[in-house]
Amino acid sequence: MLSYPYTQDYQAHSSQSRINSICKDNPYSPGKTLPELPSDKEIMMTSIYKKAYVSEKTFDLLKNFDYTELNIVDKLIADFFVLDDVARSELFEYLQIMKKNHSDPEREKLIRTDKSSKRKKR
Repeated sequence: MLSYPYTQDYQAHSSQSRINSICKDNPYSPGKTLPELPSDKEIMMTSIYKKAYVSEKTFDLLKNFDYTELNIVDKLIADFFVLDDVARSELFEYLQIMKKNHSDPEREKLIRTDKSSKRKKR
């Protein structure tokens, strides 16, 4: 098999070029490494989108709870917030199992009714 002397150098250089194009040699060296912070307008729009989501979707769901249960819902949201992504994913898997065995048909009907009435309004 013929071997050209520049082949190994070329391969080493081209793979290093690809690596350098993907990441910095030293991530701690000075330079731009983080994305820019959002502008005030972008922050305001994100806040507006969150408020719209809560008022459109979450509030409709919260209306189905009794007033005395709202502190439990608040605690669930706060506890969910502090979980890392792995724990959140595992929680959703667990909820799927729980829903198979312990769902209340009347509550499922309420949710379906809320969703279908919302579609008719649009």
